[in-house]
Parts: sequence; structure tokens; C-alpha cells
Amino acid sequence: MNNFFKNTGNRIMLSIITLVIGICFISSYLSYHKTKDNILSTAYETLTARTNDSSSSIEREFYYRNEQLNNLASLPEIKSMDWNVQQPILLHEAKKWKFDNLFVMDAYGYGYYPDTSEIKDQSNEDFFLTMKKEGSFITEPFIKEDEKKSITTMVTPIKNDSGEIVGYLCGSIDLTDINNIVQSIKFGHDGYAFLLNENGNFIAHNDMNLVFEKVDFKQNFNSSNDEKSNQILENIFKKITSKETNVEELKLKDSNIFVSYTEVKNTPWSLCIVASNDEVFSGVNKLAVQQVILAIIFAVIGIVISIFIRKFLSRKIKYIEEYAEELSLYNLAYRNNATTNDDFGQVVKRLNFGVDVLNSTINQVRVNSEEISESSADIDSMIDEISLDLEHAAATTEEISATMQQCNASLQEVNRITDKINERSKDSDKKAKDSLILAKTIESEASLIHSETINSKHSIEETYEKCKDKLERALDRISIVESISTMSNSILEISEETNLLSLNASIEAARAGEHGKGFAIVAEEVRKLSEESASTVNTIQKNIDSAIKAVKDLSSSSRELLSVVEKDILTDYEKLINVTLSYKNTGDNVKEMAYDFSSTSNDVSKAMNEISVSINELAEAISVVTDSSVTIADNMNSINNKKDNIVKNSKENKSKSSNLSEIVNKFKL
Repeated sequence: MNNFFKNTGNRIMLSIITLVIGICFISSYLSYHKTKDNILSTAYETLTARTNDSSSSIEREFYYRNEQLNNLASLPEIKSMDWNVQQPILLHEAKKWKFDNLFVMDAYGYGYYPDTSEIKDQSNEDFFLTMKKEGSFITEPFIKEDEKKSITTMVTPIKNDSGEIVGYLCGSIDLTDINNIVQSIKFGHDGYAFLLNENGNFIAHNDMNLVFEKVDFKQNFNSSNDEKSNQILENIFKKITSKETNVEELKLKDSNIFVSYTEVKNTPWSLCIVASNDEVFSGVNKLAVQQVILAIIFAVIGIVISIFIRKFLSRKIKYIEEYAEELSLYNLAYRNNATTNDDFGQVVKRLNFGVDVLNSTINQVRVNSEEISESSADIDSMIDEISLDLEHAAATTEEISATMQQCNASLQEVNRITDKINERSKDSDKKAKDSLILAKTIESEASLIHSETINSKHSIEETYEKCKDKLERALDRISIVESISTMSNSILEISEETNLLSLNASIEAARAGEHGKGFAIVAEEVRKLSEESASTVNTIQKNIDSAIKAVKDLSSSSRELLSVVEKDILTDYEKLINVTLSYKNTGDNVKEMAYDFSSTSNDVSKAMNEISVSINELAEAISVVTDSSVTIADNMNSINNKKDNIVKNSKENKSKSSNLSEIVNKFKL
């Protein structure tokens, strides 16, 4: 049984059978209920129309009788209210118009009966009181049990020529004609009609015994006196007596019936037509049987068709099963020829195409596996070479780091010396400014020297000695500038060595390949810093050369000035009086020279500041290079340590490639 349900064809067959049976029975069920509703609606409409038509027939019968009575009431003899005149007319007209009896009731309640010539006082009876109230009406039937007849009386007022009611004409009629009308009303085989008054008594019925025995409505339809049925009948009776027109289904204990009811106009009665439930739904039951038969026929047809479909699908699926079995045996050389162009044929074609693609893929995998194996061997060899290169690069990096540390220490020493030179340059600048002030004083007092030369001879000698001493000391201090040139040469040599080291580092980084890229970038930055340092030092040397030249000029001029003072002024002071004016001019020259000396000293001071800043920046750059060298060395050591993992993974890839080759070789291509 389990194998039966595992078969796709069997499952499709069962699905189709279930679907066909479901559709057949659902459509039959829906059709049955739709038809049932239509038949029920038609039955309701038919019952309502039949009830209204029958009610109209009864109404017309009473209308004609009432018209006959009105015509008689309009006769002069009747309107005269002379009994002697009325009596023969009433007897004649009663026989003519087939009234059971015709009699007159005067306005005081006295009844005049022509058949017995009897006059009765009925002024206190309900019959007369109703006349005065209603004027024209129909009484409830009177049963003549001995004659088995049901009689009702129709009343119409008698009016004189002035329109005043002077009496009432009463006509008794046999309800046999009405009974015949009611009994002629049929619905199907068992349906019948009846007239019902407001008290629940039958006025006319197919079974007149119910009328004569005065059986009421509820008693007739609930002989077992079931409480629930009584309640249903009570509700429907209220609707009947409310003058409604409708159709109700009554599900009673003894029977299930449909009751259509409506009022009979101008009468106190209602007409009802009763139809049994079986009668109404007889067509529906036949239809239900037909629907079931059709559903069974279509279900059988669906089963037969599904069996053919199962055989067709099983035959097609078998080809695919054979294909799948060959594929499970790694046979990629198997192909199945599609004989049809339907969905199964397309599936076989696509399987053939897929196997072709898989065949090509397996071949490619085989080739790639061999290439991976060869590549793994090459990777092992390359890793060994890289390991040696990394060890060498790490050692070189450590050497570079140590060299950078030494350079950093040397730069710190140079920076310290530069700071001292800078301080002395500032002192020289200050003294140059003092000389400038002195020169200005000489210029301002030159005019006084002429008159005070003699008195100031001794002062000039003292001043000469002081100036000579100060000038010699200043020249000695300025000679320190020459040492700056020597230091800048040392810095230039350090920059060239740094440039050479960065070049070596770049070469080693290039050998390291991808792993040395970061170190190559750092080496390049060091090389750039070294070149910038060399350029800056060259600029400093040029400035220092200019300063030294100016200092030499100043020294030469100062010595010449001392020579003049010593040889000319002191030896021949008398001549000084004559050349005082010339001395004034010389004072101007001294002022300009002092100004130039001050400017040169200031430039030297600024240059030393720039040298100091450059040395600090170079020291920071070397420190960064040192840290980077240490980091590179650590990274290279870490890379070297991870070499074993790379070798391990390479061996695993080689092993997996071998396994993949073994699996691929299982396929028959």
C-alpha cells in the first residue's frame, strides 16, 4: 500500500479522482440547493397567487350578492317600510335571487319575517346593535345541523329619498356556493383551502364536518395537543387574522405543511390554502436523485480518465527514473532520446543538456584539480623562499632601527649646540644695536667735537681703548659662526647616510613583495625627509657663508678703523682738529656699518632658529622611522611565525584536491 502511494502516477490519479468526485458532488449539492430555493420560491409565489385569486373569487361572489341586496333595498316598496307592501315583494325576490330568506329590520329593532309573517322585537340583540354600528356587514355563519347547511346573513341599510336610514334589509344565503368555490381550490394532489373566521372556526372546508362540528384551527392541526405545535399555530393564527398576505412553513409534530393566507375583503374571514411539505418538495427530491445519479456518472468518467492519465504518466516517468538511475551510477555518458515534444520530452531534453554541462564541468574540475596540486607544490617552495627573505628583512630592519636611534642621538647633540649658537647670536645682535646707538651719538656730537677736541683728547683715548677691546671681543664671538658651517656639513653627511639606508630598505621591501609594501612606503618617506634635510642644510650653508663674508668685511673695516685711530689720531691729534668735519662723515659710515652689522646678526639669529626647528623636525621624523622600523620588524616576525599555518593549509588544500580528483574519476564521461 505504501508503494502504491509513493508512485507519482497513482497519487495524480487519486488526486484527479478526488477532485472530480469533489467537484461533481459539490456542484450537485450547490445545484440542488439552488434549484430547491428556486422551486420553493416558485411554490411560494404560486401559493400566494392562487390564494389571492381564490380570495378574489369569493369576494366577487359576496360582492354580487351584496349588489343584489342593495338593489332590492332601493325598491320603492322596500323603502316605504310598509310591511304589507314589503312582504310579497320579499317572498318573490327571495325565490328569484335564490336567497334562503329575506327579512326587514326597522329602525327600532323589530324584525319582519315574510316566510312566517312573524314580527320580533330584537332591539336588545347584538344582531341589531351591530346593524346600527356597521350599517352593512356579513354575519358569522349559522349551522343548520339537521340540514347540514351553513347559512350567513348579509345586511344592508334601507334609506329613504332623503338618505336617512329607515331600516335594514337582511338576506340569508346558503354558503354551499362558497363551499364549492373553496373546495374547488386545489394545490397539487393533496393541497386544499379553507375559510377561517376571527374565532378560529372554519367557515368553509374541504371536510365540511369540521365546519358542522365547529372544530377550531389549532385542534384540527394539532390533534395530539403538543405544546410546541400549539405555540406555532397560535403565532400563525395571529398573522392570518391580522389581514396579512404571506406563506408560512409549519413544522408541527404531526405534519410539516405550507400555509398561504390572505383576507377576503368585505368579509370578516380569511382564506387559507394548505400544501404538504412532500407535495412542495416532490420536484426537489426527484432533482436530488437526478443530481446524485449524474454525480456518480461523472465520477465514474473521471475515474476512467484518471486511470488513463496514470498509465500515461507512469510510462513517461519511467524514462526519467531510468535516467536518474544512470546518473546515480556516475554514468554521464547516458542519454535518452525524447520521442515527444510535450512537457516530459522537454524535461528529457533539459536533462540531456544538463548532463552535457555537468560532463563539461567535471572535465574542467579534473583539470583544475591537477593544476591546484601543481600550484600547491609551487606555493610550498615559494613559502620557503619567502621565509628566508623575511628573516633577512627582519634583521635588516632591526639594523636600520638601531642606526636611526644613533642618528636621533646625534641630532639631539647638534640641536643642543645650535641652541648655544643661537643664544650667542642674540647677544651679538644686541651689541650691534648698541654700536648703532653709539654711532648715532657720534653723529649728533660731531659738531661739538670740533670745539672740544682738545679737552676731549683724553676722553678719546679712553674711548679708543674701550672700543678696541669691545670690537676685538665681538669679532672673537662672531668667529663661532664658522663652526656652524662645520656642523651643517656633519648634518649633510648624516642625511646622505639616511638616504642610503632608506634606499637599502626600499630594496629589501621590494624583495619582500606584498608583505613589504608597508615597509617600502615608510622607507620612501624616510628618503624624502633625508633629501629635504640635505636641501635645508645647503640653504643654511649658503646663509652662513654670506654671514661669514660679512663678518670678515666687518672685521677688516674694524681693524682699519683701529689702525687709523692708533696711527693718525693718537700720533697726530692736532690734525684731528682740522679733520673733525671729516670725522663727522666717518661717523655716518660707522652708523651704516653698525646698522649692517645689526641686520646681519639678526639674520644669523633667525637662520639658527630655522636650523633648530629643522633639526627638531628631523629628529621627530627619525623617531617615527625608528618606531616604524620596530613595527615592521615585529610584523615580519609575526608573518614568519604564521608561515607554518600557511604551509599546513597548503597541504590540506593539496589533500582536498587529491580527494576531488578521486571523486571526479568515478564519473563515466
